[in-house]
Amino acid sequence: MNVTVYTQAHCQPCKLTGMKMRQRNIVFDIVRVDEDEAAAGLVKSMGFGSAPVVVVDLGDGATWSWSGYRPDEIEKLEKVLAGADPEGVVPIHTMIDTLKNVPA
Repeated sequence: MNVTVYTQAHCQPCKLTGMKMRQRNIVFDIVRVDEDEAAAGLVKSMGFGSAPVVVVDLGDGATWSWSGYRPDEIEKLEKVLAGADPEGVVPIHTMIDTLKNVPA
């Protein structure tokens, strides 16, 4: 499972997100949308208008994403990465199976 944080310069919520994820020992890549036009376009195409944007690649084309400093989502991510099935978090295999069965 790959985690990418799309960020930009002088963004306090971006700094807080990175700090919280490092505290939780979550490994992630950082992509600066203010330096990468393709990344900025991707984030906009996903419907997000402000940084940070966190995208978790669940495999098989499924993603889990959110925008802003969201400690609640970071805690859920930590639990999912640890293999737990915390209350309120749908198991990844269930999420992927559900997405596969959605009619086009």
